[in-house]
Amino acid sequence: MRPAEEIKRKLTGAESLRSIVRTMKILAAVNVRQYEKMAAEADDYNLAVEMGFSIFLNQNPSKEYAPLAPSGKKGYIILGSDMGMCGKFNELSADFALSVIEEPENALVMAVGDKVAGKLEDAGLAPADVIMYPAVLSAGIVPMLWEILNKVETWMEKLNVKSIVICRNKPAESMGYAPEARMILPMDPAYLEKLKRTEWKSRSIPVYKDDREKLFSGLVKNYIYVALYRALVESLVSENTARLISMQSAEKHTAERIEELTLEYNMERQDAITSEILDIIAGAEAVEGK
Repeated sequence: MRPAEEIKRKLTGAESLRSIVRTMKILAAVNVRQYEKMAAEADDYNLAVEMGFSIFLNQNPSKEYAPLAPSGKKGYIILGSDMGMCGKFNELSADFALSVIEEPENALVMAVGDKVAGKLEDAGLAPADVIMYPAVLSAGIVPMLWEILNKVETWMEKLNVKSIVICRNKPAESMGYAPEARMILPMDPAYLEKLKRTEWKSRSIPVYKDDREKLFSGLVKNYIYVALYRALVESLVSENTARLISMQSAEKHTAERIEELTLEYNMERQDAITSEILDIIAGAEAVEGK
């Protein structure tokens, strides 16, 4: 194959790669926006749950609902991803979790995402449970969320887990993300006290007829649900932000490579044209000299 043709083949491949990178960049940006909207919806759900806690605690001031210090095992839920091309997203999540987990021999770990599970195993911490993301996230994260909740319920009922901590990457400023840990169980007494003191902004005071222990248990379940939902959505925002950053970097490098190949191709073509012209001139001179 002549050099110019080989360079042209490489240039065509680089342009195809740039088209793929641009498509993935657009998809990542769309996903970021979609999951940000889901996070805002989770805030509205959480507000309704907090209003429920507020009215319940105000109507039951004589009973202490602040949790006692946990005496059993700790459960850790580590959120990662199943997909690649998101930079150091999974490494960051796994490394942060390893720094947060206290007494690994007395802890149960659930990894959400095959890649972060692999990172934890490589570091010597095998997760007790691994939850896989659905093949198509457009189907929604609720089925996966219920799978996590069922695992948590099993931990608490059968394995003496008394506290739950979520470790995940959370969106940060300037198109970035950072790892964060949040203990969702037991509920923070200061948080419950804040809800108890929250003023009800309506003249109509809600009433309930259900058993108050059953009602409080239902509120706690909704609190756990929305906390996990919010954490999952924030992790997905961070994952797609990481992928968007990676695609922006890939797009830049691809553009630079295309520019280099284009220049090389043009120079090679110019050399070929110059050589052909010189051959023509030399041939013409040879004919004239006869």
